Amino acid sequence: MKRKRYFYSTLRYMHDIASREFFVVGVAVFSPNPRFLRFEFRRTLGLAGEIINRKQLEDFRRLMRVMQDRAGAVQEEQLMCLLDVGKAESLDDILVRLLPKDDSALQWASVQNGFATDLDATTQRLFSRYCEKYDRRPQRKRVTDKDAWRKFATKLRDRRLDTYFTEKRIEGKLDHVKFPFAWKNGEWHCIEPLSFDLADEDAIRNKAHRHIGEITTISDAQEDFALYYIATPPSDDQ
Repeated sequence: MKRKRYFYSTLRYMHDIASREFFVVGVAVFSPNPRFLRFEFRRTLGLAGEIINRKQLEDFRRLMRVMQDRAGAVQEEQLMCLLDVGKAESLDDILVRLLPKDDSALQWASVQNGFATDLDATTQRLFSRYCEKYDRRPQRKRVTDKDAWRKFATKLRDRRLDTYFTEKRIEGKLDHVKFPFAWKNGEWHCIEPLSFDLADEDAIRNKAHRHIGEITTISDAQEDFALYYIATPPSDDQ
């Protein structure tokens, strides 16, 4: 697929005019051939909104509503061929229609350019890169040991096997370990459901070492026992 040359600019919200501090709140992508024009704007400031006052936040929302309306009008003109974007001299010409160059809180950055085969995907990539980079992501709910125990207990009940299991405490000379599921058949068979749905390799390794250490402390127990670990898979592949 042929690569197309495109031009883009980012929209800055200058929340502190004196210090020139700003947040990037939008992107504009334009290609003269084939004719293409897209705008993407933030509706909120996300994490950045927590460091400015309420009045600034209200001003930002008001400004973005105006910008959305102006951008929509320009794009509608493009579709109706009232604005021949294909023959526009540059993206700067289009941006000036939206926002005159002045000292207002919203300002377009210098126009950059690149090459791409999919301009819609490029617009989304640029928006994600410049506008969403520091957004707070919702924390993924990880599978805990309690979740692992609950799932295993549910499977036992579904198969009507739960009455065969009981909680068992194995005593060593220096310590003891309590197992939530155990049954006796000559020796005690102890089951320990575990979750290794952790953030990184070090956390997984440390947890494994901790459990090995616990079992070592009861290796001198007078009762014979066998231990079975049931490990749950992670909640996703990341």
